[in-house]
Amino acid sequence: MGEYYALSLSPAKDEQTIEPALIFKESRMNANVGSVERVSRLILGGILMVYFFGFTQGGMRWFGLVGLVLVATALIKFCPIWAILGVNTAKR
Repeated sequence: MGEYYALSLSPAKDEQTIEPALIFKESRMNANVGSVERVSRLILGGILMVYFFGFTQGGMRWFGLVGLVLVATALIKFCPIWAILGVNTAKR
C-alpha cells in the first residue's frame, strides 16, 4: 500500500538518522467516507451548524464548528481521522 516514514519531534543525533518518535503512513487523500456516512455527516453537520448561526452567545455556538468539519469531510469524501485509524467506509 504505502510506505512508512518516521517523524522525529526531537533533533536527531546525526543528520543521517531519523528517530522514530511518531510513525505515520503516507496517505494521498483517497476517498474513505462512504455514501451512507456522507449523508449522515451532511445531516448532522447541518444541524450542528444551526447552533453556530442560531446562537450568538454561549458555548453551544461552538458546536457549529464541529458541524462545519462534518460537512467539509462529507463534501471531499475524506476524513483524516479515519485515515489515521485505518477506517474506510467507501466502496473499493
